[in-house]
Amino acid sequence: MPWTDNNYHLQYLIYSIALKRYLEMRLPNFTYERDFGGVYYLFLRGCRAGGNTGVFYAKPEKEMIETIDELFLSPTVYGE
Repeated sequence: MPWTDNNYHLQYLIYSIALKRYLEMRLPNFTYERDFGGVYYLFLRGCRAGGNTGVFYAKPEKEMIETIDELFLSPTVYGE
């Protein structure tokens, strides 16, 4: 699986947290379940006409995103 071999799952989790924070600032009544659509990766070398290869989609669980977000806010992450 190319997204785990290259740590794409970590990348999309970090980007998801950044987008969640941005949407929380910009949308007055932001809710993760309603306003966050998920993550798509298109592996161009794997995309084939008429096939369903090369496309990866995930919507991380809200609890996972919140837990990781709290870890990033923790002083121990930054060595304080």
